Amino acid sequence: MKPVYQISANGRDITDKIGDHLMRLTVVDEAGITSDRITLKLSNRDHALEHPPKGMTLAVRMGYDVPQYAMGLYVVDTIESTGNPHTLTIGAKAADMTGEMKAPKTRSWPLQDFASIVGTIAAEYGLEPAVSAALGAIVPVQIPYAQIEQDAESDLQFLTRLAEQYDAVAKPSGGRLIFVPRGRLVSRTGKDAHKVLIDQGSVSSWSARAPDRSKFAGVSARWINSATETSERVRFGPDGPTYTMNTPFSSEAEALKAAQSKHAQLARQTATLSIEMPGNPEVEAEAVVVFTTKDPLAHGEWIVRRVEHELSGGANGRFSTRMELEPPTEELQP
Repeated sequence: MKPVYQISANGRDITDKIGDHLMRLTVVDEAGITSDRITLKLSNRDHALEHPPKGMTLAVRMGYDVPQYAMGLYVVDTIESTGNPHTLTIGAKAADMTGEMKAPKTRSWPLQDFASIVGTIAAEYGLEPAVSAALGAIVPVQIPYAQIEQDAESDLQFLTRLAEQYDAVAKPSGGRLIFVPRGRLVSRTGKDAHKVLIDQGSVSSWSARAPDRSKFAGVSARWINSATETSERVRFGPDGPTYTMNTPFSSEAEALKAAQSKHAQLARQTATLSIEMPGNPEVEAEAVVVFTTKDPLAHGEWIVRRVEHELSGGANGRFSTRMELEPPTEELQP
């Protein structure tokens, strides 16, 4: 199979124009609010390539034989020329990560669930909200104030802060504002992301690391009992050292959910997996990867934290994928 790509600038296909000028095309997809990027390095030996204006939109597709996988829409923000040899390097950030979304705001969110909060913010940017049913009905109210404060935070920072409390991911992608549990990302197509199956025999190299386990065995969270007007605590996890959460929650159930999410977050910090393999454009940040190997440290399900797809030009073009992964959220019971 032959690795291929397609690039459109402001809706016009420029793949043939770039032609044999392509030296390297890199697509970086990261979890969270870090802006996804592409880098296009071109040979400009004959000075035939024009410098694109900043703000131009680039749509990228990759694949084998036909460029069937849409890799996203990006906005040109950096341009670099070098000499001897003459090259032109174009950088672009994900179109969804707009500057307006990163502007600080101060406002209150009284008695609203995640579906309402994400829906309101999504509408402000012309995005479609994609909130999981498991999170949508939760009201992350901070008793006794009965509202959440967004104090000089951008909308992305605000949503990310809330997502971290519930072991979720908040991210604009493909015209949608996603708010879902980690490892349950809605894919680029708008459907539930399927698991990507990878066998050890199909990768170039891999490396798994398991540091010492978290020093905390359990997590404690506080909630306000409205009947008694007292502060109470709930604990999640086995006996042992306890991580204490001080933000008050409005019910025992919400406090327990927050403690469980924090426990899973701490557990994920104990292992990492890195994989390099022939190009696989199906892999995206927050996707679930099932890695099959006889090594117990690396075998099993993982969540993609960062993935880099790189396609080099020329007759002997090479397509590779490098990814960094972490363990998925554990479905634990108290």
